[in-house]
Amino acid sequence: MKKISILFLLAMIFQTSFSQMSIGGRAVYIGGKVGVNVSTVSNNLPGFPLGSFGIHKKAKEEAEGAIRSEISGRLKTGLQAGIILDFPATDRLHVQPGIIFFQYGCKMKAEISKPIPDTDPVKRETTDVMKASVTLNYIQIPLVFQYKKERVRSARLIQAGPYIGIGLGGKMKEKYFENGGDLKYTGGWQIPMGSNNELYDYSNVDYGVTAGFGWQFRSVQAMLNYNFGLKNINMNYSAYSPRVYNSGVAITLTFL
Repeated sequence: MKKISILFLLAMIFQTSFSQMSIGGRAVYIGGKVGVNVSTVSNNLPGFPLGSFGIHKKAKEEAEGAIRSEISGRLKTGLQAGIILDFPATDRLHVQPGIIFFQYGCKMKAEISKPIPDTDPVKRETTDVMKASVTLNYIQIPLVFQYKKERVRSARLIQAGPYIGIGLGGKMKEKYFENGGDLKYTGGWQIPMGSNNELYDYSNVDYGVTAGFGWQFRSVQAMLNYNFGLKNINMNYSAYSPRVYNSGVAITLTFL
């Protein structure tokens, strides 16, 4: 509910704050974009909707001596908001560079089964569970090429293009349940990004491609986009902590 309220507030600001100018006889619009992202940090290409995690050394130590461990990724919602420039290269082809605050992230559940020493044959092992959530904040700079197919009162839109992301930092939250359900600890900390530290070693640079389709009615564009990360953001990847990539789906409104 908090995220939805923020989006409505941003939408009201964007709808009344942006303007039109002219370059070379063509109308160029400065507009605002808001949206909701559903993303994951994945070790697959393409990774959506499967997910993984950049596992830090603490989790690795917890898994020492385990009979087996299973790690599953989950999807996480985030926000985006920013400013775009809409420049018509031709009557139907538009170019849209922008500066967007963008949230990626993921959720993770790890089940670690360990042997119980000196026990009866009925129960030979116990399972610990760790649940974690990571939010990664970026300033994303896209260069989108948008094709408009005009209709009577609206236009169909198809778009694609590259983007680069500059990491601002993030946040980690986790809970650890011991012996199948007893809460052992809960915690959270900031992720600096790019520091190559002992915890989560995420790069402060990301890049990839985005593609999507949607509709424009008057000065509002509604789009469904897929963002496909091409940069390994795990700085200390290994066999235990693999290469991982940002990816996800976004629903956006752009006000021109």
